[in-house]
Amino acid sequence: MKYKVGDIVKVHTFAGVDVAVKILERIEVPKERQWGGYGGWKTKLVHQQDVDKLIKAGVPASLDDEGWVFDWQVIQSPHHLDDAIKDCESEYEEEIELYKVYGGE
Repeated sequence: MKYKVGDIVKVHTFAGVDVAVKILERIEVPKERQWGGYGGWKTKLVHQQDVDKLIKAGVPASLDDEGWVFDWQVIQSPHHLDDAIKDCESEYEEEIELYKVYGGE
């Protein structure tokens, strides 16, 4: 996997909404007999707006809850924007500050 503990990634939930989560721990269950095994991540929600989206979809959620995300549920890593921002930091200082406040590192 290209993700590591501490990354913030966008995932598609079983409730049908996309949310940002912070990766806390990698867990892999090995194949055993006829059981195929699986891999995924222990995660935690990072934005209150995502909690609100889940509640609206009927999921009891809070920022304190830990969750589980399968590898295939990860749809985007927002960290690629951080690398791009470093290349043009002096040109777009105000926009970069807003990005950092509302979703970046």
